[in-house]
Amino acid sequence: MSYKTQFELSQLITRTPPKQLGLTPTNKSILLHIVSFMNSSFECYPSVKKISDISGYGEATINRGIKEIVYCKLLTKKNRSNGHIKTSNFYSLNKKELAYRVYGESTTVNKPKEENNSKKEYLAEDGNYYKSPAEYYIHKRNINEILK
Repeated sequence: MSYKTQFELSQLITRTPPKQLGLTPTNKSILLHIVSFMNSSFECYPSVKKISDISGYGEATINRGIKEIVYCKLLTKKNRSNGHIKTSNFYSLNKKELAYRVYGESTTVNKPKEENNSKKEYLAEDGNYYKSPAEYYIHKRNINEILK
């Protein structure tokens, strides 16, 4: 991985096409706004309202985008609260997943390599094996419908 600071991380994400990250252009923009809050450990906790205010997107768009970014495994999200009152979310960047999507570095240890794939299954862009490309796209479409 070639980034050590939040600025280098922002540049890396900015220069990577959204499709390569597995995101829509809007979700890439949301990710960049979240990254702008990150500390040296690549963690932050901006509120959805704050992200909405600085990005110009509505809160529903931010919530939907975060849900999809988390589904893509680029971010992990944990709820933060002050007693019983929810304050904001805690986000941390999944550096291994980002490296996989940008540089093609494998983040999986237990998955077989493509040449050892005795079942001749299709290795999809999400890193999982499917019986055919059609099965992957059906799975992806179903997931996208769930996230709506």
